[in-house]
Amino acid sequence: MAPGYVAERDAEEVLHVLGKEIGSSAEELLACRRYALTGDARATERS
Repeated sequence: MAPGYVAERDAEEVLHVLGKEIGSSAEELLACRRYALTGDARATERS
């Protein structure tokens, strides 16, 4: 995963590569990252 100090835009590049390897989208992984950083379940809700 991308460290918390990395901006979301930069993290997206890293998570895109990881997502390809594990079968998830960068969007899903970014939502999980936001949840891990904030503890707010709303971070994983889709609009």
